[in-house]
Amino acid sequence: MKQKIAAHLFPLSFVVGAAYWLLSPVLFGRYEPWDYSLPLYWAVMSVAGLVLGLLGGRHSWVGIAGLYAGQCLILYVRPAPNQMETAPLHFVLLILAIHTSPAVLAASVGWLVKKAIDRRGRPNKTDPPDAASASPEV
Repeated sequence: MKQKIAAHLFPLSFVVGAAYWLLSPVLFGRYEPWDYSLPLYWAVMSVAGLVLGLLGGRHSWVGIAGLYAGQCLILYVRPAPNQMETAPLHFVLLILAIHTSPAVLAASVGWLVKKAIDRRGRPNKTDPPDAASASPEV
């Protein structure tokens, strides 16, 4: 079950990253999403990372890679509005990696929450057996 979720993390997060970059000019009127509001961009990346951490657990890094790759693809194939204003692509990809880093932190938090939830649902091995399952009294 866990490996099925991990296998779907990359394509799912790839679509989320690409959609955010595709929709940013429509929603915000800016070519790059962080040009409208950097805190909003970080909030979106953090929510995406938290969800990836909750879904993927220790495999959430696959989702983070998909999130980054989806954004990179749209950044690469979408034409720039004004070639004179845009920075070199390698510089923008570095900035994109830095701005996507809140997703990594949020995925770590999501993973820790997932571990805590999983531990809470599992019975403790050191607990003594309850009275009903103990040897019958005569």
